[in-house]
Amino acid sequence: MEKFCGRSKEIEPGVIITYTLRPDQRPRHPEKGWRGKVLHYDRVFHRTMVESLEEGYDGCEDEVWFEQITQG
Repeated sequence: MEKFCGRSKEIEPGVIITYTLRPDQRPRHPEKGWRGKVLHYDRVFHRTMVESLEEGYDGCEDEVWFEQITQG
């Protein structure tokens, strides 16, 4: 999957993003794109907290690094 080529300032609360899981999150399908709504973005560490929009994962939160974002 391609990496997101946008700027970190485009990531803000309420934005819907697509991201992949990191290897340490042990994804069954590493190339799968997950959708989530940004709750908070830390511009210093380039990490965001997202609320999952995936069926079956409603309300789950993930920490997503800027490098994981494929679409913003």
